[in-house]
Amino acid sequence: MSGSNTVVGRGSDAIAAALKRSGVKVVFGLCGHGDLALLDAFVESGIQFISCHHEQVAVHAADAYYRVSGRPGVVVTTLGPGMTNTVTGLADAALDSSAVMVISGDVPNRYVGLGAYQELDLHGDDEQASITRAVTKRAFRVLEPEALARTIVRAWDVMLAGCPGPVHVHVPLDFLTVRGSYAFPDLAVSRPPALAADTVRDIVDAIGNAQRPVLYLGGGALVARAGEAALRLAEKLHIPIATSMVAQGVLPEDHPLALGFTGAVGTSPANSAVNQADLLIAVGTRFPEMDASSWRTESFLQPARCRLIQIDIEPREFGRVYTPDIAAVADARVALGQIAEAAREQSGRGDYLATIDALKGKWAGQLEEAQRDTAFPMQPPRVLRELRRVLPADAVLVAGVGVRHMVGQHYPVLRPGGMLVASGFSTMGWETGAALGAKVAAGSRPVVGLIGDGAFNSTVSALSTAVAYDVPVVWVVLDNLGYQSIAVYQDRHFGRRTGTDFELATGGRYEIDYVALARSYGADGVSVDAADALGPALEGALATGRNFLVHVPTAGRVKARASGQWDVNKITAGEPEIVPAPLAGGMQ
Repeated sequence: MSGSNTVVGRGSDAIAAALKRSGVKVVFGLCGHGDLALLDAFVESGIQFISCHHEQVAVHAADAYYRVSGRPGVVVTTLGPGMTNTVTGLADAALDSSAVMVISGDVPNRYVGLGAYQELDLHGDDEQASITRAVTKRAFRVLEPEALARTIVRAWDVMLAGCPGPVHVHVPLDFLTVRGSYAFPDLAVSRPPALAADTVRDIVDAIGNAQRPVLYLGGGALVARAGEAALRLAEKLHIPIATSMVAQGVLPEDHPLALGFTGAVGTSPANSAVNQADLLIAVGTRFPEMDASSWRTESFLQPARCRLIQIDIEPREFGRVYTPDIAAVADARVALGQIAEAAREQSGRGDYLATIDALKGKWAGQLEEAQRDTAFPMQPPRVLRELRRVLPADAVLVAGVGVRHMVGQHYPVLRPGGMLVASGFSTMGWETGAALGAKVAAGSRPVVGLIGDGAFNSTVSALSTAVAYDVPVVWVVLDNLGYQSIAVYQDRHFGRRTGTDFELATGGRYEIDYVALARSYGADGVSVDAADALGPALEGALATGRNFLVHVPTAGRVKARASGQWDVNKITAGEPEIVPAPLAGGMQ
């Protein structure tokens, strides 16, 4: 947005104009009495409103829209349950640093404290805005009609400043129809923070003195579009690159220096390289528990023998788990570009890279064996092999939490934004709403939602919205008749199951005809009856250019290759508490 301006009209017109001047073309959400005036204003502004059937789905769609397009996703909803239904989606966006703005109606300002319809006042008057504080960068409540436009602009600035994240703007119902002259301030223009010259020199020297350096990229590097700069640095100095799960795709995973992602079910080369490193250059990562193998020194970083350089746009990440030897606040892309520019071409490390290549070759052989499995019902590795074979490099695969580790191992991501996953909050069903939003952003690029049957049932309404708005997604439903990614822990620790299999009260399995369900929504579909039939089914689904569901019966017991650790297993088993080394006795 540039240049001051004013809009004469309703408060809702001011909000719509502020969004349009910020580049918003599409908004997700749901109607209610608290946002009707705003929906009406979108008609005049030319902003497309995509009506979802649940507010959580709308936020997941907006989240994925941002991840694919780089443009913030916007959600509009009513007050009360309309607003509270957004909280789970906001939590996903918050923990994965996704720029999402939710605008919700609120009780009329003139009725605050009187117990108005849907007012939350158990501990104070009109506390709707306080609910989202824990899951947003900032929750705003507009205090007067004159502040409407500038509050939207200010919230937009907060959403994108530094580490991106969601914001929530609460608008009293009566403000939306107040007529007046609304002023628009300019959006803040800021340059991405860069490294100081002496910090660049220190980092270059540290890399030059290291024998086994690893460049470790987190979600912040993906958000900053830092992949090209990372590759320039890695190729110049011969440094292998590992990523966190959410950062997959920040660089092509078929690149010779790519190790894959770390964590409990990460890739063996990535976990091994980080564990044996004498220098870790960590960029844009929080060192999440799942990605850092519960911070176990036997599976992840060994602080006693590895120097740590941590670069992050958010300074509060320093020292949360590991105390870095060099901590630098900077934009990931800018910082990596500076280091690559300052570093001299380096030779050597041949033995180190040869060891890495040997690990990668052995790991690839193990994966290939699983990917060729012809068993039916199918194992996920074979499903992922067929998806990678069929999909073009620029396709977007939206993966569910239950299968995300398998995706990380068996589906090399070749382009930024080529795979989306809810990593931090890991909401089951995120992927159905996300597939909708991803396709709205992706245009002609193919989008496939890889969704477990449990997740699909939890947020299935995204399919009807996709059909209604002609947003063609290929929906691949992995049907294992239950929550089998959770059942594996029941089997391991308790020897019996409850709540994890889909069962009838009278006995036997509860089975759903997903193809018939898709057709009832106006989509089409097919059920795969053999492993060799999946590839042709996927090709046919993509060729239709329509919403198409591919039903894939999958095995109840999946064959995952764990190369790291997750302490939840130890805790669930009731093993004696063992504090991870980086946390024992305080920060190291």
